[in-house]
Amino acid sequence: MKRLKQLLLILGGGILLGWGSLPRAYAQQARIKIDPDRVIDQVDPLIYGSFVEHLGRCVYGGIYEPGSPLADEDGLRQDVLQAVRELGVTILRYPGGNFVSNYHWLDGVGPERKPRLDLAWHVLEPNTFGTNEFMKFIRKVGAEPYFTVNMGTGTIEEAQWWVEYTNVKEGPYYAELRKQHGFPEPYGIKFWSLGNEMDGFWQLGHLNAEDYAKKSPGSRQVDEGHRSLDSADCRWFVRLSSGRRPAVLEPRRAGRTEGLYRLHRPAHVRRQSRRQLL
Repeated sequence: MKRLKQLLLILGGGILLGWGSLPRAYAQQARIKIDPDRVIDQVDPLIYGSFVEHLGRCVYGGIYEPGSPLADEDGLRQDVLQAVRELGVTILRYPGGNFVSNYHWLDGVGPERKPRLDLAWHVLEPNTFGTNEFMKFIRKVGAEPYFTVNMGTGTIEEAQWWVEYTNVKEGPYYAELRKQHGFPEPYGIKFWSLGNEMDGFWQLGHLNAEDYAKKSPGSRQVDEGHRSLDSADCRWFVRLSSGRRPAVLEPRRAGRTEGLYRLHRPAHVRRQSRRQLL
């Protein structure tokens, strides 16, 4: 409620400033009534989210830095943990971002990690931080996990294995593999994104709307199969870079998707990004 009141006051101030430029006759007739105690509906706390990507110092040297005097027993930076808690982040998307379109989650679990060339940011990815390290981070900051599957170089089968690893208690191979890695209980991850900005030409494995819609329905089979194993129910989301959602991506046509997550960058930010790329 405190955040809602602050938002109403900011919006009210902006309206007043905007009307200050109108002719005096209109300004004299204007009336504004702000009632911060009037509740129209509840604000979903999950709108206060952020994301973690293997990019720059976000993970290595940021969240995760074993050997640092600031790190805890899991190699997580305690100053970063505290900062995230103070921000009140409620949900965190992982592992990207452009990074995810060439990320294979199996490289980042278990005792033997496989270093790979990150084709999004052109650096060596050691994979010493992966699914289980991220979940330790999530639990320490008190946020909800939101995983993104690889829809670029990855497959629906690989996504299925990841859901199995994270959400199924026992039985299937990857559920048992998680237990072998020292994590007996499933994480019960509810929120899953079907790739990252796959409509963008810059995305590794870029798909047009038709091809994306053909690949996406696999999420329905994944979800139905795991529910039969008494797994946590998954909610699948489409994530676009910008613009309108093509009709072909309506939820009934694109698998069991339940929502749309669209990235929007204001024009001045896009111009600044292009200058930095040049």
